Amino acid sequence: MTTIHSTPSTGAGWTKEQWLRSFRHEAARFSASVDPTRLDAAVPSCPGWTVYDLIAHVAGVYRWHRQHLQRRSAITPRHERPEVPAHMPVLTWWQREFTAMEQELDAVSPTEPAWNWAGRPPVALFWHRRMAHETALHRWDAENALGVRHSVDSTLWTDGVTEVLDTFLPGGRNAGIAGPTGTVALTATDTGAHWRIAVRESGVLLAPRADVPGAGPAPDCTAEGTTEDLLLVLWGRATAADRLRVQGDATLLRCLRAR
Repeated sequence: MTTIHSTPSTGAGWTKEQWLRSFRHEAARFSASVDPTRLDAAVPSCPGWTVYDLIAHVAGVYRWHRQHLQRRSAITPRHERPEVPAHMPVLTWWQREFTAMEQELDAVSPTEPAWNWAGRPPVALFWHRRMAHETALHRWDAENALGVRHSVDSTLWTDGVTEVLDTFLPGGRNAGIAGPTGTVALTATDTGAHWRIAVRESGVLLAPRADVPGAGPAPDCTAEGTTEDLLLVLWGRATAADRLRVQGDATLLRCLRAR
């Protein structure tokens, strides 16, 4: 498997309280977007899923990660696949698991030991960040599926782009893909954020000065779009051709997809 490297990041330097506020806000919007009479509606951004499946997935993620957070240990936990309890409405289960996860994230110190799959520092703050982004992306999925008018928190989604590059790719997502090599420069047109990524046979390297536009030699590919555009492309919810202004070798962008 290809080894993917990146520079350290703590997620825009956010505090536990800031991540919690985003988590709660995105969860409230997720809940508000779901129509309980349309649980069988297809979710185009998650092929093969219905809204019911989406809700069950998010609730299961909350349950699984809450359980290993409670262990206060960096040791790899035993894998399990949480299922919707028999005879419990899926929205009731989601609300129960969200509340339990919120309480756990609020209670745990951000520096407490906590396992993660990405090779990041094994502390609980990883999960404050991860749960905010998990909820934000799937909130978008739900709203998109049900035709709810949506907007995104550009500051949160800017860090969502960084999370793909400093967490998901180094953690092994999309690893081992044979393809071109070169340098990619991403720009968020709404926040002015920049990322510079070297795509090599040995993996992907996020430059430590990614916030400085024009640093280093000219990239082999540049891609510009809003933070929403960039994150949806990186997560396979949209194509670069539909969402981004791309110049140069566009095939490099497929090496940056988390899904």
